[in-house]
Amino acid sequence: MRALEQVKRGYRAALSLPLRHRLFASLAALSAVIRALVWFAYQPGFFFFGDSFTYLGNSVGLKPNPIRPIGYPLFLHVLLLGHDIAVVTAVQQLFGVVTAGICYALLRRFGAGPVLASVAAAPVLFDGYLIDIAQYIVAESLFMLLVMGAVSGGFQALNGALIISHSDTGYTGRVMSVYMLTFSATDIGTVCFGAISDGIGAPLAVGLGGLLVTAIVGMTAVVNRPLRELR
Repeated sequence: MRALEQVKRGYRAALSLPLRHRLFASLAALSAVIRALVWFAYQPGFFFFGDSFTYLGNSVGLKPNPIRPIGYPLFLHVLLLGHDIAVVTAVQQLFGVVTAGICYALLRRFGAGPVLASVAAAPVLFDGYLIDIAQYIVAESLFMLLVMGAVSGGFQALNGALIISHSDTGYTGRVMSVYMLTFSATDIGTVCFGAISDGIGAPLAVGLGGLLVTAIVGMTAVVNRPLRELR
């Protein structure tokens, strides 16, 4: 029963996620529609002279190439089990939306508001070159996803490691519990700045948020000497 309740709770949380991030969810949905149209229009995909055919050749026998690493051919080897190149381009178009989602989540974690984070992630969603290159049998879309994932994962790991290393051993669990609560508490700031935006406008609200963060960081650096000497 507990497992069923956890599944239900997770399902409800997943359904509420787009509602809590309406602007980015709307942009992501629009980008998905555009990418789907591109995918349908240019079946099964584009081939870049030299690179695409070398990748496809390496994916058959999984032979390392002195110029092109084995990672993308391995990716192709898995997706081409059904012998349909259109599957590869469909997944790469999906990678573009996922990459933008990671970018948005990382910016929100850094403290950016939903509008600023959505605007920053929008080029990844709508840039014509990125949509076009995802329709090619080349490694760029996979590489972008891996780099963005590595940056996001590295930030989270470094954050947690610094907090644990500078916490008393007996209070590590409690400190990390409070730290994890910040993921849920970010929506409180969203509500506050949403109300401020309604009153004074979004540009002034974003500027005010930037000044507030700068003031807090500066004050903390002045008051907290151990933090200034952090190595």
